[in-house]
Amino acid sequence: MKKRIVYILTSLSLILLMPSLVYPQHDLSLYNLSHIPQRINQNPAFIPEKDYFGIPLLSGIHLANANPFSYNDILVKGNNDSTSIEIGNLINKISKNDHIRLYTDLDLLSFGFKIDHGRYYLNFSLRERISQDIFIPENLCYLMWNGNAAPEIFAKQVNVSPRVNASVYAEYGLTFSGYALEKKLTYGVRLKYLAGRFNITTNKSVFEIFTDSNDYRILLKSDIEVQTSGIDDLDTYLDQKIGSLLFPGNHGFGIDLGLNYQINENINVNASVLDLGFIKWRTRNLSLVSEEPGKEFEFEGYKLKDFINFLNDFDSTGKDLSDSISDYLKIDNVYDVKYKSNLPVRFNIGGTYTLNDQHHFNLLINGISWNHEFIPALSLSYYYNLKRFLGLMVSYNIFNRQYTNFGGGISINGGPIHLYIVSDNIPGLIFYKGTNNTSIQFGLNIFLDWKEKKVFGEFN
Repeated sequence: MKKRIVYILTSLSLILLMPSLVYPQHDLSLYNLSHIPQRINQNPAFIPEKDYFGIPLLSGIHLANANPFSYNDILVKGNNDSTSIEIGNLINKISKNDHIRLYTDLDLLSFGFKIDHGRYYLNFSLRERISQDIFIPENLCYLMWNGNAAPEIFAKQVNVSPRVNASVYAEYGLTFSGYALEKKLTYGVRLKYLAGRFNITTNKSVFEIFTDSNDYRILLKSDIEVQTSGIDDLDTYLDQKIGSLLFPGNHGFGIDLGLNYQINENINVNASVLDLGFIKWRTRNLSLVSEEPGKEFEFEGYKLKDFINFLNDFDSTGKDLSDSISDYLKIDNVYDVKYKSNLPVRFNIGGTYTLNDQHHFNLLINGISWNHEFIPALSLSYYYNLKRFLGLMVSYNIFNRQYTNFGGGISINGGPIHLYIVSDNIPGLIFYKGTNNTSIQFGLNIFLDWKEKKVFGEFN
């Protein structure tokens, strides 16, 4: 089992170099599209104009791609329509952005309605969420492409170990929002129960390699501590009872906070802090720990016939290779050790200048804090509102060290049916081969016309 887990983690590190269909969740354009009720997830003080019911599985769908490199960075066309693989470009891109931080949400169920004559607002949501932070050292790329004789790592003590922190969990959220100061101030609090499904937490990630310049011996040294939950028996995960699948026993809690203040008829400011919380992992846990951390040993290499077998049968030989590495590193497996992981915390600070009922100009400063690092983002946008029937937005967004992201969104109300489509990088959808990030999110809601004045009355 230990060797199987090492193989899974080794394969995962390689697979994550490929494009992933997940969303780099800054949600910059969505934040200021006031017709969309789902933006309450970005700030619980953003009270929707109408009561609504999100169509299950269709109220919030995010599809996107995010990588340090693009298709054109790797595959370059030459003469006679030939195509070559430019590994140098790949390594150069990774050296400039050696983290892939990916986030995604899927709304399974959501609805919201006003209470107490419109004075307060309640919202419930059930979301499946994924967050992961992958560190890919450029030295690993040099080793994989050029071998241990690469000038960047030859005769140097270098760490080639990737680092993965990832969580998959269900979020049950209940939001309470309200008005104050004669409706100039709105506030919101979302309390969340988190049901953890899968997790990888890397506490220590040291795998150093040194090639002696005199006799070309390869010396290895490791200090590894990886905690996992739910990944050691993926083949049987779906064989569990329905209750265990819905509530796996890994309990967590979180809170979102938001404020929205109308300074005058033209200027509005707002702020939110999201995902303050944690998950305690208690079930199906397995930790991988170096038995002799820091001890140096000599690696004898890989035989030619084994390499030929590797070309013929990647899966089988890959397992053999990972087994060999596991034996050298002397990684011990420890079961049922409970541990805790924190959520990546998100911040939003925004402002809106309203020219009139139709024209709105927005500024948003966004950031994500995770693993002792802060990832900032910035958005400038213009929003056009047509009598609560049509909303149009164009935006310029800076995130993930990328400065050519032009986004936009549209929100359409057709009777009780509400449709929205949003992207933080529209050119990336069109010229997808030349971009390293694309995004599109869309959804369908049903607006509920409760006739507040007759049923609840109207809060003034």
